[in-house]
Amino acid sequence: MKKFLVLVILCSLPTIACAKSYIDAQLDEIDNNLKYNTVQVHELNYQLKDIQFDSGILKNLKDPKLIKLNQYNEVSDTEFDAKIAKDEQFYKSKIEPLFSKKTAERRDQAVGVDYYQVYRVAERLIRANNLDYINWRIAVRKTQSFNASTSDGNYVEINTGLYDTLYQNEDAFAYVLAHEMAHQILGHSRRTQDLELELKTLKSNYKKDSTYRVIRTKYIYKELRKMEYMADTEGQILLIKAGYSPYKAIEAINFMVSMDSTKEKVLFNHNTHPHAMDRFNSFEENIKVADPNWIGQGRENIYNSNPLACKKSSDRVSFVIVKSKNSKNFYNVETLDQRLTRIAYVKYLRGDFEDAIKYFDKLLDEDGNNYVAYLYKSYSNEAIYNKTNKKRFLKRAISDAEKVLEISPNNEYAKKQLDELIKL
Repeated sequence: MKKFLVLVILCSLPTIACAKSYIDAQLDEIDNNLKYNTVQVHELNYQLKDIQFDSGILKNLKDPKLIKLNQYNEVSDTEFDAKIAKDEQFYKSKIEPLFSKKTAERRDQAVGVDYYQVYRVAERLIRANNLDYINWRIAVRKTQSFNASTSDGNYVEINTGLYDTLYQNEDAFAYVLAHEMAHQILGHSRRTQDLELELKTLKSNYKKDSTYRVIRTKYIYKELRKMEYMADTEGQILLIKAGYSPYKAIEAINFMVSMDSTKEKVLFNHNTHPHAMDRFNSFEENIKVADPNWIGQGRENIYNSNPLACKKSSDRVSFVIVKSKNSKNFYNVETLDQRLTRIAYVKYLRGDFEDAIKYFDKLLDEDGNNYVAYLYKSYSNEAIYNKTNKKRFLKRAISDAEKVLEISPNNEYAKKQLDELIKL
């Protein structure tokens, strides 16, 4: 009897202890709940309208219009809508029937995918960005992985895990496609092959040496992560030109942030891909220097092009968006000088003068005789002086204006600027 009572008491003790600790254990988890919960959405600070410049800031800026952002011919809403309506007739009669008959022919072909929707998103990106000079092959593969990839031959592959997550948000889905197209535009397939060849050579040369791992980590993997950032950035340009909203597209990266880990490989291999939160921050930074003319440029490209034909690919899994027979223009990747000029100028127009100076300086590192960069640096330093009343910024503004006159002695804008600065 005593043994039985002891057993009952012993069995009851953990229950009592557990009853006390359940809530405490849950309280200990609260910080983790807040850190890792997947309903937590990171929002961009800008709204879509902010791609346009603040008229209040522009009103007080000196700007002789010596820097030009991307140019385009304005297409009125009436003209654009009429063109879209005409294109829609082609889509409905020639393209949609192709996909309505589509059935699974192979085990790895995705079932339940709206291939017509995938075509429409990809085709819009292609036309808006003058990418219709070559065939594009798009596939949706049956796998639960939230991923997409690209390889040689302008081939883009979307996994059903990603499609099922994002198909209701076309802006986010378009961003994924744009990212993969950007890899192709930037030549990353070839560059990755070269890096893989370097890795193979390294491995054979340093079989019993840690040098291989060091070079692989500090150089090869670093290069691969750089390519991912650049595909994100170039993909944003493709997205905006196609008229998609980058603020809605951020859902794609938000999903990665909610599922990604800073310590372990979850969605992506962090040797070759940046952490998702870093990609989010990069996305936000780049939106702040977006060229507001990209939207108009994309509209003009769509207006001046015709819908692209489509055919089922020879592998019976993907489909081909057929290149235009009348393609006259090609997508232009920005040079370093062009990108620095755009970033610096947009920063200036937004009133972010310190950053504007930073990027004008980087531009001058590339070309020390760029008098326009010195002139806008002078304007920026003057604007900071007017705001802070700190003399060092006035001195810098004068020095920059004088530098313009060294390079371009008869420059009327620099002469006017110097005269005004001396009076301050």
